[in-house]
Amino acid sequence: MGLSRTGVLFLALGAAGGCTAYSTLGTATVDCSVENAYDFDPKQPIPLSNVYSAGDMTPGSSISAAAAMITDGALCGQMTALLIQGSHNNDWGALAGFYGLSALDESAYQGVSFWGRAPGATNKSFTLGLDDANTYGAPPDSGTNCVNYYGDGGNAVNPTGTVYDPATNMPISGVSTMAPPPNACGNSYTTVVSVTADWRFYTVPFTQFHQSPMPNKVPNAALMETGTVPGSGLLTNKILNIIFRMPREAQIDLWIGKLNFYRNKAPGTGGDGGVNAP
Repeated sequence: MGLSRTGVLFLALGAAGGCTAYSTLGTATVDCSVENAYDFDPKQPIPLSNVYSAGDMTPGSSISAAAAMITDGALCGQMTALLIQGSHNNDWGALAGFYGLSALDESAYQGVSFWGRAPGATNKSFTLGLDDANTYGAPPDSGTNCVNYYGDGGNAVNPTGTVYDPATNMPISGVSTMAPPPNACGNSYTTVVSVTADWRFYTVPFTQFHQSPMPNKVPNAALMETGTVPGSGLLTNKILNIIFRMPREAQIDLWIGKLNFYRNKAPGTGGDGGVNAP
């Protein structure tokens, strides 16, 4: 069967416009102007030094997290990004986080912002977590409200039934065999985030971060200090860690750029969304 005049015209226009019969994959153009709607914490972005990673004990598994050069050009003025890679963590999965975030006061901001991508045939979703003074503590727990029931590096459980991150000796939420006591650290505030294969800008409000319904969920008789985020006890003035948690069996090639805290420039928006926000 021959082509109609309409079909010939369509093909001609397609050829003139550089189209092909099949879609091709390529790097999408990054539109940095999307940042113009927001203010960011000038003390940040979060430095990519002191990054740690931890995975389960599956034979042949791998996980790494470190600053890496962005090979296809600067990302809105930034040459490096956090690169998290791993595979075959088939038990509880893997995670990455930061050492040494000293009680960041982000109560003047509305949430976490970053550029993200996960190219190729890799997992596009992960759990983003925040720890504060009620959920994070390292011996001797100075400056925090909770107790870090120290484990043995993640290979066993202590009497509370909590499995520990071998990099930080912190409890890993969601993989405990028993309920933790009310004053235990480890019940991070989390939310699920999905990215695409190309760079996109993401804003995650503090109001989206929630704890698991465990005995150490805030507030309780042992952990009574709460923040002002509606529906959450998160202390946005005492943030001690940011966590990227990967599901088990994930193939990971996750890039995170310009990790920071944001607030909308629109009139009437400010702070963490709480009633006491500045």
